[in-house]
Amino acid sequence: MLNYLVIGAGSTGLALGAYLLSSDKNVSFVARGETLKKIRNDGIILDSNEKGMLAFKDVNIYAPEEINRSFDVIFVCVKYYSLMSVIDIVSRASDGNTIVIPLVNVYGASEELQAKLPNTCVLDGCMFVVSDLLEAGKAKLYGDTFNIIYGERGPQLVELEHLEEIKNDLQDAGINAKLSENIRSDIFKDYSFNCAYATVGAFHDVKAEAMQRIGSLERSEFSDLILEMISLGKALEIDLGQNFLNESLEMLKSIPAETTASMQKDIAEGKDNEMDGLTFRPVRLGKVFDVDMPVFEKIAKYYGCGRRKD
Repeated sequence: MLNYLVIGAGSTGLALGAYLLSSDKNVSFVARGETLKKIRNDGIILDSNEKGMLAFKDVNIYAPEEINRSFDVIFVCVKYYSLMSVIDIVSRASDGNTIVIPLVNVYGASEELQAKLPNTCVLDGCMFVVSDLLEAGKAKLYGDTFNIIYGERGPQLVELEHLEEIKNDLQDAGINAKLSENIRSDIFKDYSFNCAYATVGAFHDVKAEAMQRIGSLERSEFSDLILEMISLGKALEIDLGQNFLNESLEMLKSIPAETTASMQKDIAEGKDNEMDGLTFRPVRLGKVFDVDMPVFEKIAKYYGCGRRKD
Protein backbone atom coordinates (compact mmCIF):
# COMPACT_ATOMS: atom_id res chain seq x y z
CA MET A 1 0.00 0.00 0.00
CA LEU A 2 1.32 3.43 -0.95
CA ASN A 3 1.93 6.04 1.74
CA TYR A 4 0.47 9.42 0.76
CA LEU A 5 1.29 12.83 2.18
CA VAL A 6 -1.03 15.78 1.51
CA ILE A 7 0.70 19.13 2.02
CA GLY A 8 -1.94 21.74 2.70
CA ALA A 9 -5.17 21.30 4.64
CA GLY A 10 -7.33 23.83 2.82
CA SER A 11 -10.46 22.83 0.97
CA THR A 12 -8.70 20.93 -1.84
CA GLY A 13 -6.24 19.16 0.43
CA LEU A 14 -9.02 18.13 2.80
CA ALA A 15 -11.18 16.90 -0.09
CA LEU A 16 -8.37 14.80 -1.55
CA GLY A 17 -7.32 13.41 1.80
CA ALA A 18 -10.86 12.62 2.92
CA TYR A 19 -11.63 10.76 -0.30
CA LEU A 20 -8.46 8.69 0.01
CA LEU A 21 -9.19 7.97 3.67
CA SER A 22 -12.73 6.89 2.77
CA SER A 23 -11.24 4.02 0.77
CA ASP A 24 -8.80 3.08 3.55
CA LYS A 25 -5.69 4.52 1.94
CA ASN A 26 -2.69 5.42 4.07
CA VAL A 27 -2.82 9.23 4.21
CA SER A 28 -1.04 11.86 6.30
CA PHE A 29 -1.32 15.65 6.26
CA VAL A 30 0.95 18.60 6.93
CA ALA A 31 -0.48 21.79 8.41
CA ARG A 32 0.52 24.74 10.55
CA GLY A 33 -0.82 26.86 13.39
CA GLU A 34 -4.47 26.75 14.31
CA THR A 35 -5.27 24.35 11.47
CA LEU A 36 -2.77 21.84 12.83
CA LYS A 37 -4.17 22.20 16.36
CA LYS A 38 -7.79 21.92 15.22
CA ILE A 39 -7.26 18.79 13.15
CA ARG A 40 -5.24 17.12 15.90
CA ASN A 41 -8.05 17.75 18.34
CA ASP A 42 -11.12 17.20 16.15
CA GLY A 43 -10.01 15.43 12.98
CA ILE A 44 -11.34 16.41 9.54
CA ILE A 45 -14.83 16.67 8.05
CA LEU A 46 -15.83 16.83 4.38
CA ASP A 47 -19.41 17.40 3.26
CA SER A 48 -19.83 16.08 -0.29
CA ASN A 49 -22.74 15.31 -2.60
CA GLU A 50 -21.32 12.00 -3.71
CA LYS A 51 -20.18 10.53 -0.40
CA GLY A 52 -22.21 12.51 2.08
CA MET A 53 -20.56 13.58 5.31
CA LEU A 54 -17.07 12.13 5.74
CA ALA A 55 -15.57 12.48 9.21
CA PHE A 56 -12.23 11.12 10.41
CA LYS A 57 -11.33 11.65 14.03
CA ASP A 58 -7.81 10.26 14.34
CA VAL A 59 -5.83 11.72 11.46
CA ASN A 60 -2.10 11.45 10.90
CA ILE A 61 -0.97 15.06 10.76
CA TYR A 62 2.43 16.67 11.11
CA ALA A 63 3.79 20.11 11.73
CA PRO A 64 6.40 20.84 9.03
CA GLU A 65 9.30 20.47 11.47
CA GLU A 66 8.01 17.07 12.62
CA ILE A 67 8.48 15.37 9.26
CA ASN A 68 11.15 12.73 9.80
CA ARG A 69 10.28 10.07 7.22
CA SER A 70 9.73 9.71 3.51
CA PHE A 71 6.49 9.02 1.65
CA ASP A 72 5.75 7.25 -1.60
CA VAL A 73 3.58 10.05 -3.03
CA ILE A 74 3.34 13.69 -2.00
CA PHE A 75 0.41 15.81 -3.17
CA VAL A 76 1.12 19.54 -2.91
CA CYS A 77 -2.25 21.26 -2.34
CA VAL A 78 -1.31 24.85 -1.56
CA LYS A 79 -2.01 28.14 -3.32
CA TYR A 80 0.61 29.26 -5.83
CA TYR A 81 1.81 32.13 -3.64
CA SER A 82 2.71 29.56 -0.94
CA LEU A 83 4.52 27.16 -3.26
CA MET A 84 8.06 28.09 -2.27
CA SER A 85 7.20 27.75 1.41
CA VAL A 86 6.81 23.97 1.06
CA ILE A 87 10.27 23.28 -0.41
CA ASP A 88 11.74 22.19 2.92
CA ILE A 89 8.70 20.03 3.71
CA VAL A 90 8.90 18.19 0.40
CA SER A 91 12.65 17.73 0.80
CA ARG A 92 12.27 16.26 4.30
CA ALA A 93 9.41 13.98 3.24
CA SER A 94 10.98 12.54 0.10
CA ASP A 95 13.71 10.17 -0.96
CA GLY A 96 14.91 8.87 -4.31
CA ASN A 97 11.68 6.91 -4.84
CA THR A 98 9.16 9.59 -3.88
CA ILE A 99 6.80 11.01 -6.49
CA VAL A 100 5.67 14.61 -5.97
CA ILE A 101 2.45 15.77 -7.67
CA PRO A 102 1.70 19.49 -7.30
CA LEU A 103 -2.02 20.26 -7.65
CA VAL A 104 -1.55 23.99 -8.06
CA ASN A 105 -3.66 26.30 -10.22
CA VAL A 106 -0.81 28.05 -12.03
CA TYR A 107 0.88 26.81 -15.21
CA GLY A 108 4.61 26.26 -14.69
CA ALA A 109 4.36 25.65 -10.94
CA SER A 110 5.74 22.11 -11.25
CA GLU A 111 8.83 23.31 -13.11
CA GLU A 112 9.44 25.91 -10.42
CA LEU A 113 9.19 23.25 -7.73
CA GLN A 114 11.42 20.86 -9.69
CA ALA A 115 14.10 23.55 -10.05
CA LYS A 116 14.28 23.82 -6.26
CA LEU A 117 14.25 20.03 -5.78
CA PRO A 118 16.58 18.70 -8.49
CA ASN A 119 16.96 15.29 -6.85
CA THR A 120 13.22 14.69 -6.46
CA CYS A 121 10.77 13.45 -9.09
CA VAL A 122 8.19 16.22 -9.56
CA LEU A 123 5.37 15.44 -11.99
CA ASP A 124 2.85 17.84 -13.47
CA GLY A 125 -0.64 17.70 -12.04
CA CYS A 126 -3.89 19.57 -11.66
CA MET A 127 -7.15 19.14 -9.79
CA PHE A 128 -10.60 20.32 -10.83
CA VAL A 129 -13.00 20.46 -7.93
CA VAL A 130 -15.36 23.10 -6.50
CA SER A 131 -14.94 23.35 -2.75
CA ASP A 132 -15.01 25.72 0.20
CA LEU A 133 -13.14 25.71 3.48
CA LEU A 134 -15.86 26.20 6.09
CA GLU A 135 -13.45 26.32 9.02
CA ALA A 136 -10.14 24.74 9.97
CA GLY A 137 -10.41 21.02 9.27
CA LYS A 138 -13.87 21.23 7.69
CA ALA A 139 -14.66 21.63 3.98
CA LYS A 140 -17.60 21.35 1.60
CA LEU A 141 -17.44 19.83 -1.88
CA TYR A 142 -19.97 21.16 -4.42
CA GLY A 143 -21.27 19.22 -7.41
CA ASP A 144 -20.11 15.83 -8.55
CA THR A 145 -16.92 16.79 -10.39
CA PHE A 146 -13.64 15.68 -8.83
CA ASN A 147 -10.90 15.32 -11.43
CA ILE A 148 -7.17 14.86 -11.06
CA ILE A 149 -4.81 14.72 -14.04
CA TYR A 150 -1.10 14.03 -13.72
CA GLY A 151 1.85 12.86 -15.78
CA GLU A 152 5.47 13.38 -16.72
CA ARG A 153 6.55 16.42 -18.72
CA GLY A 154 9.45 14.80 -20.56
CA PRO A 155 10.87 11.33 -21.13
CA GLN A 156 9.39 8.64 -18.91
CA LEU A 157 11.48 8.28 -15.75
CA VAL A 158 8.92 6.63 -13.49
CA GLU A 159 7.79 3.07 -14.09
CA LEU A 160 4.33 3.01 -15.66
CA GLU A 161 3.21 0.45 -13.09
CA HIS A 162 3.91 2.93 -10.29
CA LEU A 163 1.97 5.72 -12.01
CA GLU A 164 -0.93 3.35 -12.66
CA GLU A 165 -0.98 2.35 -8.99
CA ILE A 166 -1.55 5.97 -8.01
CA LYS A 167 -4.33 6.28 -10.58
CA ASN A 168 -5.99 3.11 -9.31
CA ASP A 169 -5.89 4.36 -5.72
CA LEU A 170 -7.47 7.67 -6.72
CA GLN A 171 -10.16 5.97 -8.77
CA ASP A 172 -10.85 3.51 -5.97
CA ALA A 173 -11.45 6.53 -3.74
CA GLY A 174 -14.07 7.89 -6.16
CA ILE A 175 -11.85 10.47 -7.89
CA ASN A 176 -11.86 10.72 -11.68
CA ALA A 177 -8.11 10.28 -12.19
CA LYS A 178 -6.32 10.41 -15.52
CA LEU A 179 -2.70 9.55 -16.30
CA SER A 180 -2.03 12.00 -19.11
CA GLU A 181 -0.06 11.26 -22.26
CA ASN A 182 0.16 15.01 -23.00
CA ILE A 183 0.34 16.60 -19.60
CA ARG A 184 1.61 19.97 -20.87
CA SER A 185 -1.57 20.45 -22.90
CA ASP A 186 -3.85 19.13 -20.14
CA ILE A 187 -2.27 21.39 -17.53
CA PHE A 188 -2.54 24.44 -19.78
CA LYS A 189 -6.21 23.67 -20.44
CA ASP A 190 -6.90 23.55 -16.72
CA TYR A 191 -4.87 26.73 -16.18
CA SER A 192 -6.68 28.54 -18.98
CA PHE A 193 -10.09 27.70 -17.56
CA ASN A 194 -9.08 28.74 -14.04
CA CYS A 195 -7.64 32.03 -15.31
CA ALA A 196 -10.81 32.93 -17.19
CA TYR A 197 -13.23 31.80 -14.49
CA ALA A 198 -11.41 33.40 -11.56
CA THR A 199 -10.59 36.64 -13.37
CA VAL A 200 -14.12 37.33 -14.64
CA GLY A 201 -15.71 36.29 -11.36
CA ALA A 202 -13.45 38.55 -9.31
CA PHE A 203 -13.64 41.53 -11.68
CA HIS A 204 -17.42 41.57 -11.80
CA ASP A 205 -17.88 40.13 -8.29
CA VAL A 206 -20.35 37.52 -9.57
CA LYS A 207 -21.13 33.86 -9.03
CA ALA A 208 -20.81 31.16 -11.66
CA GLU A 209 -24.43 31.73 -12.68
CA ALA A 210 -23.58 35.05 -14.33
CA MET A 211 -21.00 33.42 -16.61
CA GLN A 212 -23.36 30.54 -17.38
CA ARG A 213 -26.13 32.87 -18.55
CA ILE A 214 -26.22 33.01 -22.35
CA GLY A 215 -25.89 36.57 -23.63
CA SER A 216 -24.40 38.00 -20.43
CA LEU A 217 -21.37 40.30 -20.43
CA GLU A 218 -19.65 37.96 -17.98
CA ARG A 219 -20.07 34.97 -20.31
CA SER A 220 -18.78 37.01 -23.24
CA GLU A 221 -15.68 38.07 -21.31
CA PHE A 222 -15.10 34.51 -20.10
CA SER A 223 -15.16 33.38 -23.74
CA ASP A 224 -12.82 36.19 -24.78
CA LEU A 225 -10.31 35.20 -22.11
CA ILE A 226 -10.42 31.57 -23.22
CA LEU A 227 -9.73 32.69 -26.80
CA GLU A 228 -6.78 34.75 -25.58
CA MET A 229 -5.41 31.71 -23.74
CA ILE A 230 -5.79 29.64 -26.91
CA SER A 231 -3.66 32.21 -28.74
CA LEU A 232 -1.12 32.19 -25.92
CA GLY A 233 -1.04 28.39 -26.04
CA LYS A 234 -0.20 28.46 -29.74
CA ALA A 235 2.71 30.79 -29.02
CA LEU A 236 3.89 28.31 -26.38
CA GLU A 237 3.48 25.50 -28.96
CA ILE A 238 0.60 24.03 -26.97
CA ASP A 239 -2.36 23.04 -29.13
CA LEU A 240 -5.55 23.19 -27.07
CA GLY A 241 -7.63 21.91 -29.97
CA GLN A 242 -10.31 23.48 -32.15
CA ASN A 243 -13.09 22.79 -29.64
CA PHE A 244 -11.47 24.13 -26.49
CA LEU A 245 -13.80 27.12 -26.23
CA ASN A 246 -16.85 24.84 -26.39
CA GLU A 247 -15.20 22.43 -23.95
CA SER A 248 -14.64 25.32 -21.54
CA LEU A 249 -18.24 26.45 -21.80
CA GLU A 250 -19.39 22.88 -21.11
CA MET A 251 -17.09 22.74 -18.09
CA LEU A 252 -18.54 26.06 -16.93
CA LYS A 253 -22.02 24.51 -17.03
CA SER A 254 -20.86 21.80 -14.60
CA ILE A 255 -20.00 24.31 -11.86
CA PRO A 256 -22.75 24.86 -9.28
CA ALA A 257 -24.41 28.19 -10.12
CA GLU A 258 -24.05 29.66 -6.61
CA THR A 259 -20.29 29.13 -6.28
CA THR A 260 -17.27 31.40 -6.85
CA ALA A 261 -13.56 30.82 -7.42
CA SER A 262 -11.27 30.74 -4.39
CA MET A 263 -9.32 33.73 -5.73
CA GLN A 264 -12.50 35.80 -5.68
CA LYS A 265 -13.28 34.77 -2.11
CA ASP A 266 -9.76 35.61 -0.95
CA ILE A 267 -9.83 39.04 -2.59
CA ALA A 268 -13.21 39.83 -1.00
CA GLU A 269 -11.84 38.84 2.42
CA GLY A 270 -8.62 40.82 1.99
CA LYS A 271 -6.44 37.70 2.06
CA ASP A 272 -3.43 36.73 0.00
CA ASN A 273 -4.73 35.61 -3.36
CA GLU A 274 -3.74 34.13 -6.71
CA MET A 275 -4.34 37.18 -8.89
CA ASP A 276 -0.67 37.42 -9.79
CA GLY A 277 -0.72 33.86 -11.16
CA LEU A 278 -4.21 33.80 -12.69
CA THR A 279 -4.70 37.35 -13.99
CA PHE A 280 -1.32 39.08 -14.26
CA ARG A 281 0.76 36.10 -15.37
CA PRO A 282 -1.15 35.63 -18.68
CA VAL A 283 -0.53 39.32 -19.44
CA ARG A 284 3.19 38.94 -18.74
CA LEU A 285 3.39 35.82 -20.88
CA GLY A 286 1.55 37.60 -23.66
CA LYS A 287 4.16 40.34 -23.67
CA VAL A 288 7.03 37.85 -23.68
CA PHE A 289 5.59 35.84 -26.57
CA ASP A 290 4.10 38.82 -28.45
CA VAL A 291 0.47 37.74 -28.04
CA ASP A 292 -2.32 40.30 -27.76
CA MET A 293 -4.26 39.80 -24.49
CA PRO A 294 -6.61 42.83 -24.54
CA VAL A 295 -9.30 41.61 -22.13
CA PHE A 296 -6.78 40.26 -19.63
CA GLU A 297 -4.91 43.58 -19.91
CA LYS A 298 -8.11 45.59 -19.43
CA ILE A 299 -8.98 43.70 -16.25
CA ALA A 300 -5.42 43.71 -14.94
CA LYS A 301 -5.28 47.51 -15.19
CA TYR A 302 -8.13 47.77 -12.66
CA TYR A 303 -6.21 45.89 -10.01
CA GLY A 304 -3.30 46.32 -7.71
CA CYS A 305 -2.08 43.09 -6.19
CA GLY A 306 -4.76 41.75 -3.82
CA ARG A 307 -7.22 44.65 -4.17
CA ARG A 308 -10.71 44.53 -5.57
CA LYS A 309 -11.96 46.81 -8.33
CA ASP A 310 -13.96 49.76 -6.92
